[in-house]
Amino acid sequence: AEDNPMVLRDLVAGEVSSDATLTDLVLSWEAWRPPGVDFNVMTGMDPSNYQLSLRAYGGAQRFLEDALQKRDWYVYPLRLPGGSEGLSELLKVSLALGDGVSRNTISRLLEEGEAGWLRSHPSTDETTAEELARWEVLREVVKPDRITDDPLINLPAGEQNYQSLIRSCATMALYCVNAAVHRLIEQGFDEGVQQDELLSPSLGGDEPWMTEIADADLFGVFLRAPAALRFIIRNPQTVPSQIPRYLEKAGLLVVKDGKAERIHYSLTGMTPYGDPSANLIR
Repeated sequence: AEDNPMVLRDLVAGEVSSDATLTDLVLSWEAWRPPGVDFNVMTGMDPSNYQLSLRAYGGAQRFLEDALQKRDWYVYPLRLPGGSEGLSELLKVSLALGDGVSRNTISRLLEEGEAGWLRSHPSTDETTAEELARWEVLREVVKPDRITDDPLINLPAGEQNYQSLIRSCATMALYCVNAAVHRLIEQGFDEGVQQDELLSPSLGGDEPWMTEIADADLFGVFLRAPAALRFIIRNPQTVPSQIPRYLEKAGLLVVKDGKAERIHYSLTGMTPYGDPSANLIR
């Protein structure tokens, strides 16, 4: 809320700057990859190629970045059971999942970095006590602790890597919604939910052809196309354009005039933050 903004904090000093507040937050599931490595959908079919990460943006910053790259926003407002309780549950689920997956990713990166550091500093005599202490603090901060026993949030290791169909940016966002709704139903909040249309939250289901297709030539791609089509027919929610239709059937979208509300934001039309010219420095 405008009168109750989020406050960014670090782990030691409290607020991160003199202007540490946000009134809008965008959480985005993305394929983590080393700097300079481009994203490729086919490469992402093999889950060993990309790590999974949850990134947080100030809403205005993310909209500006997308708008400058001519990526318009198409927004489908959610209608979750429990009202504000439902929205809070979705935020908590998303942050908890992102924290767990990110700790796993960062821990692995630190292990790789530590191995490289030891190769370049073979003698412990060259390492100061201060360097070692700082390294240990970092490892302690990001260690992959279990924050819950809920299997919807405490994901197994095999489901913590990016995969272009099953654990993509879109399907991870859908998983967060499904997991939050299932947790809300367990708490007694189920008004408006079409439970017979509700999917069971799942991030598994990897099939051998997915890994094989990542490095296949054109003939190999065509050879595995029938398996891909069968999978998509059985799992239409893996196609991003089908996700709003599923959410609407499950009763999880705001409906106006008999159909799901959709808002189109663009730099040349309506934006989430008013007239673009009002935000420009002249």
